[in-house]
This record gives sequence, structure tokens and C-alpha cells, in this order.
Amino acid sequence: MSWSLLATASGLIGALKYELVRLGNLRSLRGAAFFAFLGSAILTLPAARHMVGLAHPAPPGPPVPTPSLSLLSLAASANVPSASGWSTALLHQYSPMHGGGAWVVNGGIVGMVLPGAVAAGTAAWLGATSIGYEYRYGGGLLTFALLPRRFSVLVAKAVVAAFVGVLLCFGTTVVAYWTARLGFKVSGVEVALPSQLMLAGWCPLALAALCGALGVVGGAVLRLRLLTTAVALAGGALVAVFLPRSTSLAMPYVAEAARRAVRLTPGITDTAALSLLLAFPLAVLMLSGVLAVRRRRVV
Repeated sequence: MSWSLLATASGLIGALKYELVRLGNLRSLRGAAFFAFLGSAILTLPAARHMVGLAHPAPPGPPVPTPSLSLLSLAASANVPSASGWSTALLHQYSPMHGGGAWVVNGGIVGMVLPGAVAAGTAAWLGATSIGYEYRYGGGLLTFALLPRRFSVLVAKAVVAAFVGVLLCFGTTVVAYWTARLGFKVSGVEVALPSQLMLAGWCPLALAALCGALGVVGGAVLRLRLLTTAVALAGGALVAVFLPRSTSLAMPYVAEAARRAVRLTPGITDTAALSLLLAFPLAVLMLSGVLAVRRRRVV
């Protein structure tokens, strides 16, 4: 048993080193990072301009939690019987109020976590590209010859893609911050932009990492990078609904899906329905990715 664990750990470490070396020589990584930073900057400028147009030189108070827009209230309005209560992490979400400089750095009316969304999409694309390379161009002939444990290769690619997603999220947030400062300076409007806004929060960092990993796993099954990226972002959006203080626009749809699940499945509670809505799609994607990597031939 100990030898098996040592062999697995050694294979995983070797796969991580191999993937890091390969990724360091990948030109598409630099191009994807450039477009992620550029996209974050371009989408931040309209938010700054919109704020200047609203004549808000001083940022208002931060958004406050409001329980009026939550899965609990949405389910109640749909007459869903509540046997055990909804998860407490879903009871509150921040209303998308105007939040001054933070509002602009996060994308304004475009999205409350815009830099994180750009980083998540880029990480998902890179993750799908990394696993697609092994099959589309026959790179797996060398990779799986050097690293016979394909599961270790999949895990290593997912870890590296998640790490890249975190780095991209840090970078896009910094770019958005300085773009907002530049926009306000050019407009001649004084807006308070605390330096803390340059640091990405844990939620966008975690979602960017998750989307990168889902891009790797999904790419092993779907084989199309664009479709894989969309599926990975959908998975990230699903998880975002269940985060504390979520502002996800998918929340009403998740509540509706839970309502239907409770109605169609006798004896299931609302909490169990929510858990299944979160866990089932992600579990199916993960297991499908593992099976695809182990059984798919490299030609």
C-alpha cells in the first residue's frame, strides 16, 4: 500500500514538473494572458465612464446584504414546500448597488466580478487547450510514454490550469484597478480607489481556479475548446450561486430547477435538491473526464 502511494505521488510530481515545463514554452499562454489583461482593461473603461456620467465623484456606501433576492425567497414565491430549510450560505446576497471605485474595478454594470470572469474564461480555454494538445496533435504519444499514469497527467494539468487561473485573476484585477484610475484621471474626476482593490477576493480567485480545472477535465470529454470553455464557465457560474453574498444572475434559474426537482421527486427535501443540482453535474463531468483520459486512444 505504501509503495503504491509513493508511486502515485512520484508520478503526480513528475507530471506536474512536465506540465510546468511544457506550459512555460507555450506561446499561446502569453497570448491568452495578454488578451485577458486587455479584455479586463477594455471592459473597465466603460464602467469608469459610466460612473463619471452619473456624476458620482464620491463613492457611496458599500452594498448591504439583502435577503429579498435569495434562493429562499425565490423558492417561497414559487410555493416550494420547505422541509429542512435552505442552506444558510444562500440566504443572503449583495445587491448590485453602485459601489464607487469598487463598482468600477469590478466591471460596473457589465458584471460585479468582471476581472475574475475574464480570468476564469481564459483559464478554462487554456485548460481545454492543454488536454486537447495531447490528442489533437499527437502530443500524448510522448506524454503518456514518459508518464504512463494518465490519471496523474490529468490531475497535474488541472492543478496547473487552476494555478494559472489564480495568477490571471490577480493580474486582471490589477489591470482593472489601474485602468479605472487612468479613466478617472483623464476625466478629471476624483474617485476614491483604495489600494486594497488591487487584490482579488477569494471568491473570484477560487472560481478562476475551478474554471481552469474544469477546462482540463471537460476538454478530455468534449474535445472542442470553445464548447469546453462554455461548459467550464457554466460550472463556475453554478458554483457561484452557492457562494456567500452571491450576486449571480443564475440564482433564479437554480431556484426554479430546485422547485421542479422537489415537485417531481417524492420525498426529496429542498436542501437535498440544491445539493444534487450542485454536485451531480460536476461529478458527472469529473468522472467522464477521468474515464475519457484512461480509455481514449492517442493517434
